[in-house]
Amino acid sequence: MKREINLSPEQVKAILGQAKVASLRDHLLLKTMTVGDFRVGEVVGSAPRRWIKETKKWERCEPNLPGLQIQDLRDDGIWVQGKGWKKEKNPAPPAMVPLSKSLILELRDFVGKRKEGRIFEISESRVEQMTRFYAKRAGVIDWKLVHPHRFRHFTTTQIARKYGVIAGRDIARHKNIGTTNRYIAELPEEEKRSIMTAQAELIAV
Repeated sequence: MKREINLSPEQVKAILGQAKVASLRDHLLLKTMTVGDFRVGEVVGSAPRRWIKETKKWERCEPNLPGLQIQDLRDDGIWVQGKGWKKEKNPAPPAMVPLSKSLILELRDFVGKRKEGRIFEISESRVEQMTRFYAKRAGVIDWKLVHPHRFRHFTTTQIARKYGVIAGRDIARHKNIGTTNRYIAELPEEEKRSIMTAQAELIAV
């Protein structure tokens, strides 16, 4: 069975702190991914692979996610293209993700004079290596279990805890609320009861 790790606020802060000391790009990438509740592919883009029978090798194809683009950065957030955007039927439209003014300024300072293209030029696999590296330096015991999606899991769970599952679903841009419910499946019963009560209040008529 695949093991997972649920990062605590202290661990997330420690990991981001280690990245801040080492690299502006790494720190800003992890911060953006966490604050914006993004999938790693949404931030850096993703390039799927296909198996070539003739060469018996995996080869990269056209990226199926473009990543966060400089030209999509606005004063109040950034447009992001989520998974499913290349479907022939019912393709997923881009979504505006609100960001704090301070983070937007940091992103604009980071890209400098560049006017278009990806904000972060780095591969998904490199981000995975990076997260484990900083988790180890931050003293996370199970650092080998830390991968990019753990930051999204952290943010979605924190939002669901405080504001309810519906808010968690909307911020995470989950198509099905059942996906969001899985994020809180391991919470103590009392905490789950509190979340579900908040959810009921949101739709009370």
